[in-house]
Amino acid sequence: MVNADRLGKRIKEARQEKHLTGEQLAEKLSISLGFLRELERGGKKPSLDTLIIIANELEVSADELLCDSVNKAQPIVLGNIAKKLEGLSTEKLLFIEKMIDSMVDAFVK
Repeated sequence: MVNADRLGKRIKEARQEKHLTGEQLAEKLSISLGFLRELERGGKKPSLDTLIIIANELEVSADELLCDSVNKAQPIVLGNIAKKLEGLSTEKLLFIEKMIDSMVDAFVK
């Protein structure tokens, strides 16, 4: 089942990464700003056709937008984590690595 909240969050994040306002994206998609805002808040789910149009406009895969809804999402999630870490100093990355080690150890036990 599609998690509308997470889907909306990823649509908004992808829009912001493209430096588009809600108004600009809604115009490019030929949808109302109100509908786009509802999508980004998780109040509505797009049709499959609309999802594909959004993904194409934002230059992301539908899998990236739906990654918590598909079984083979691990490479997408790992890629998203790597993107978030880009540009951090080595010191910060080493700190994050220690935090991840601790969390993984807690999950394995």
